[in-house]
Amino acid sequence: MFGFYRRKNKNQFLIYLKENPDDYVNVLTSLSNILNKSQNHRLAEVTDELIELLKQEKFDEFIKLINGVDMWGGPGAVWEVYIANCFEEKEFQRTIISLIDLMERAKILGSGIKPIRRLFRKELGL
Repeated sequence: MFGFYRRKNKNQFLIYLKENPDDYVNVLTSLSNILNKSQNHRLAEVTDELIELLKQEKFDEFIKLINGVDMWGGPGAVWEVYIANCFEEKEFQRTIISLIDLMERAKILGSGIKPIRRLFRKELGL
């Protein structure tokens, strides 16, 4: 039963990728650039790995990593990064919101991620 659920998510994701091939790469590249600019190179490596997984068409691994603790876990996760520059912090939050929106549209959004989007929207006054 669980395998069927994952297969369904993967199929939805593949359909989304065919229709919008550059969406994830663009958002993840923006995220990587922001993280590198703010000296958060280790976290930028997580987003770079996601881009590589897409390019290599390793979609199961991509879905697992993009929903994993490196992205959304506790301290040390990508979403919890500290960015000193206020402008870059806001851009980071907008980019994370865009990523969550993409994940939701492609039906690969893991549990516990929507509250992060809600928090960032509140902080941005959206």
